[in-house]
Amino acid sequence: MTATLYYVVYAAGLTLLSLFMGSLIRNRLWTPQGMHGAVGNRDKLPPPTAISGRADRAAMTTLENFPIFAALALTAHVAGVDGEQVARGAAIFFWARVAYFPIYLAGIEVLRTVVWAVSVAGMVMIMLASH
Repeated sequence: MTATLYYVVYAAGLTLLSLFMGSLIRNRLWTPQGMHGAVGNRDKLPPPTAISGRADRAAMTTLENFPIFAALALTAHVAGVDGEQVARGAAIFFWARVAYFPIYLAGIEVLRTVVWAVSVAGMVMIMLASH
């Protein structure tokens, strides 16, 4: 398997972890009420706190970005242009997304946007290498 494909797998795992963490924090799964709500139909969730809202939004942003990244990386691989630049773009995307979640949770506004832009730059690198 190429480095790019490893990053697709890692990014899929990161997306799953982000969704789990977002749900865990949003629903307060460490409490009996949170666990009850999580296994129920979620009609009566408590209102989000600032951090739980950020966790949920960070998870959704990760979910929104993963299909674009995967499509670009997998297309580059199938097209036979999965070289060093594609792998570097995939690595940049992945590590920026790793940094994104805790930065968003911490509420660091400008840095969050910069890290998101770095992840987009990784995807652009993959696109440019595919020409």
